[in-house]
Amino acid sequence: RRLAMIAGKYGGGVSCNLPDGTACTCNYSYQHGDSDFLEGDNVMLIVQQFDMEKQQMYGKILTRW
Repeated sequence: RRLAMIAGKYGGGVSCNLPDGTACTCNYSYQHGDSDFLEGDNVMLIVQQFDMEKQQMYGKILTRW
C-alpha cells in the first residue's frame, strides 16, 4: 500500500504520483467510481504489478486519504 496523489483521469483510468515521483496507472476498487475522486486528491493505493520492461507500475485505488 502506498500514498499517492491523483495527477490525471482518463477513460476510467487514473494516473497517480507517489511522493518520490514514481507514476502509477490505476483503476478504482469495485466500491468506488470516477465521480468519487478529483485530480489533486490524496489516495491510498495498492501496487498490483510492475512492468520491468516499460518501467511502469499498475495499481488499484482503495480510498481517499
